[in-house]
Amino acid sequence: VLDAVAQVNGLTPVSNPNKVWIARPAQAGCGVVQTLPVDWNAITTGGVTDTNYQIFPGDRLYVQARPLVTLDN
Repeated sequence: VLDAVAQVNGLTPVSNPNKVWIARPAQAGCGVVQTLPVDWNAITTGGVTDTNYQIFPGDRLYVQARPLVTLDN
């Protein structure tokens, strides 16, 4: 996750670090998309690697915007 965010020059001021997740497509025959929540603060400030997932082809990394900051901009 850290490498993927670094590839796009980090999170923007509008990004909400508390709302980061990976959507992983379902395996063949399963039909359920897997949602993996990312604890951004634990990864970046605490060095905790539990939610610093490896991103595979087909995965999508989402970062939700902060509504009030988005509105203000």
